[in-house]
Amino acid sequence: RLGLQKMSHDNDFNDNEFAIQFRHALRSDNMTSLILKGPVVPLILRNGKLLCRRVHKQQIKDPKNILMRTRAIVEMIHTGLNLVEEYEKSSHKLSTGLPFLLLNGDKQGCDIRKQQDRFNYPRLAWSYPSPKKHGEEEDWCKAIPVPSYISWKTFHKEHTTHSSWNSTFASQSNEYPWSSKISKAVWRGTTTYDSYFFGHELNETPRGKLVRKSMESPEVIDAGFVNIIQQYAPQKEELSNQTILTKPIPFNDQMKYKAIL
Repeated sequence: RLGLQKMSHDNDFNDNEFAIQFRHALRSDNMTSLILKGPVVPLILRNGKLLCRRVHKQQIKDPKNILMRTRAIVEMIHTGLNLVEEYEKSSHKLSTGLPFLLLNGDKQGCDIRKQQDRFNYPRLAWSYPSPKKHGEEEDWCKAIPVPSYISWKTFHKEHTTHSSWNSTFASQSNEYPWSSKISKAVWRGTTTYDSYFFGHELNETPRGKLVRKSMESPEVIDAGFVNIIQQYAPQKEELSNQTILTKPIPFNDQMKYKAIL
């Protein structure tokens, strides 16, 4: 709480919408949001360290907690801080404290239909509207997209430096030359989606439309659901006959395709 106490003397910080949400999430043991369902995680970056409340830290570290996504990003930030410390011994550290919020759920607060942001400040989120499709007005969505927690869980143990990534890219270029790749786009995933933006029918969701396109043009797209979950789980048997329900494809095998969605 010390970082927040120091910043509370700044009237601009004290009165703005970000400060109100940050204080609310900080004081809440469950990190509740004033706007969206799901936890909003308050963090402070100061002196090369990532700070949070002890009760929040316990939840983030608990493997059974819904904050699995946040745990991956916290690990990612720690790795970045350690790399900065290792490669830039004389780097300037932020001593005053930088507060920021991380949205743990799927929603990022940006309404692509109206091009309106329900928040009025930047925050870390798992998605961002496509600038080409939903970007008529620049910077209308203030969400800051972060790397996929799935990618982090999959790759970070194998790749600890940039050089290991370079060697991986080089070996994969040799193992999967462009001339031998399958001339299709590939996608695998589950039936999750944001009901705030789209209809409730599976075929109306972006992922549902993608799989439908795969059914219509299998020579162009190889897309399929690996599981039918959440609100569609009760209809799993019925929907499995209407869409493509198939097995996951490992990342290495997806490299055999010319496009990965």
